[in-house]
Amino acid sequence: MGTALNAPSGRRRWSETLLARGLLFLGIVWSIAGAFLVLQNALPELIQQAVMQGWLSPEHVVDSKLREQAARRCAEPAAARAAVDTATLRRTRYAAFQMGYGFGTAVVAHSSGTVQSEQVVRALQEVKGQAMALGVPAPELPVIRHMAESIGGFTDSLEEDRQCTTARLASRYTPAHGDLFRFGAVVAASVPYCVKAQCTAYATQIRRYGQAAGVPEHLWLPMAQGSLAGVPGPNVREKTSRVVRDLTEHIKTGG
Repeated sequence: MGTALNAPSGRRRWSETLLARGLLFLGIVWSIAGAFLVLQNALPELIQQAVMQGWLSPEHVVDSKLREQAARRCAEPAAARAAVDTATLRRTRYAAFQMGYGFGTAVVAHSSGTVQSEQVVRALQEVKGQAMALGVPAPELPVIRHMAESIGGFTDSLEEDRQCTTARLASRYTPAHGDLFRFGAVVAASVPYCVKAQCTAYATQIRRYGQAAGVPEHLWLPMAQGSLAGVPGPNVREKTSRVVRDLTEHIKTGG
């Protein structure tokens, strides 16, 4: 009797069956896959937030291949840089920023599809005149096939430097001149987003080029952090105008 009572049962628990083990395995696989999907979708946002808050250098999120390709394509024979006086450097820094701002405005207008082509052509003609005055190649509109690609396509084009505008500014004047050109471009491209309280569109690039160009942080930080809350003004449009005006005035007066 005792032996019969202590004998192990011939029936296995459900958790030990082949079906249960199979379902457990599928559950583990789906959980891992789900975690990877969440990470894949959230990671870009987490990285952008880290850059916006200054916890991560914007250099870490730049496509190094584009930068390397631009360096090879725009390489020039080694030559001594002509001496440029301080007044010329100050004037051309502002001119480089203006050219970038005009170019960024033209790119946004062209990408939106809501501005007449004549206005875009006129804006690009002004940019071309500024480039001629600086003695560098004029930038050209990037090829953007879809509106959804407009931000990434524009920022990639600035890194590609297809016409070597940035490279020639750097070699003819100083590296900061090239960064000021790109800084002006992304500041202009940010304006339509900032006036809609969506100022994060080019936050990474504003931080990167602003730092590289030596522009004081407090002037561009609101755009780089994606919030104009601390900027004086009755509304986001006025706040945006104030940021751009302060940046422009600082660079114009020799900042």
